[in-house]
Amino acid sequence: LLERVRLTPDTNPFGGTSGEVYLIDLGGQDLIIRDCVIEGTLILRNPGPQTRIEGSVAWRPVRSGDPILIVAGDTTPTITIATDEVPIVEHTLGVDLDGDEQQESVIASRLEGVLLVDGHVVLSRRPRIAGCLMAQDTVLFTGAQAWIDAGAVDPGQVPAGFPVDRR
Repeated sequence: LLERVRLTPDTNPFGGTSGEVYLIDLGGQDLIIRDCVIEGTLILRNPGPQTRIEGSVAWRPVRSGDPILIVAGDTTPTITIATDEVPIVEHTLGVDLDGDEQQESVIASRLEGVLLVDGHVVLSRRPRIAGCLMAQDTVLFTGAQAWIDAGAVDPGQVPAGFPVDRR
């Protein structure tokens, strides 16, 4: 469970040196990401079938164009994105998530950046995605009222291995 934490290059609640890329090999176990502020790229290897992002999550890359999430595995992985567009209210959660040493901020819940999934994506609830969602297999909407901010994709920002018209 990754819940009510701020994970950025400056803040790593799990100790050790903070970074921009975090690799977690789940070995078939499930991970739930909920009510967090994340700045960086999270790589999930071999996630369990109930791995999901839920609640209110503010997530963006360190550098524009970097992916925020990469999901891959030895078998075809599935990840569920069941976030809400409801903002994160620090005083309700009782934690400082924006790093200002107070619990007074209201932070927009949205996934900003590129999400790459080497498998299946299930969208439910009301996720707000400002970026690009790329899935190797399927994207399934299960009662989701997704808000996807679409825009032109800079060909120079498309990750290796994905086809792009570079005209």
